[in-house]
Amino acid sequence: MNGVEWLSKSKELELERSSRLPPSNMDEAVERMNEYINSQLPVTYEMDFVPVCFDITQDQEKVFVGGEYGNIGIFNFSKSKMTKDIELTSKAIKAVILACDDTIGIAVTSTNLIYFLEFPSFYMKKTMTLPGSTLVVKLNLLKDSAYISNCSGQVKFVSLRSLKKGLWSSISSSLALTFVMMGHL
Repeated sequence: MNGVEWLSKSKELELERSSRLPPSNMDEAVERMNEYINSQLPVTYEMDFVPVCFDITQDQEKVFVGGEYGNIGIFNFSKSKMTKDIELTSKAIKAVILACDDTIGIAVTSTNLIYFLEFPSFYMKKTMTLPGSTLVVKLNLLKDSAYISNCSGQVKFVSLRSLKKGLWSSISSSLALTFVMMGHL
């Protein structure tokens, strides 16, 4: 251990010991109590718009957010600010999902319009609409395929790897899986 390491370690030990000693007066006691309480509170971040849905990147540095007025954005934790904010549509965004190693963003509106976007540029790759009042979007475990249902007994399968490569033709003729409900025996 060199001298600088020893000084650093001894300063840490001194601070640790001083925090264990009882406070010398009431002001110090209140100050320590406030420090403890503040250290237990969650960190709150201010955003440019009210997020109603979000997904977190794999490195947990950014959040893909969707807003009630059609905005989507990227909030960066390390910068503590919104680094990108665009108005995608005039309809509310009710779900956002990151896929394909955070290179594809999916945004679903209240009118069941689905946007497939490059992430983080938000360059629009494709859109699709499904009729109905409810839309469910789920990714497979590898996050490279999406299963989309409008709760009508069918599920659309979308290969996001093909979309990433610009092969929308394979997606537009996507496979529709039909589920048949079977009674209990």
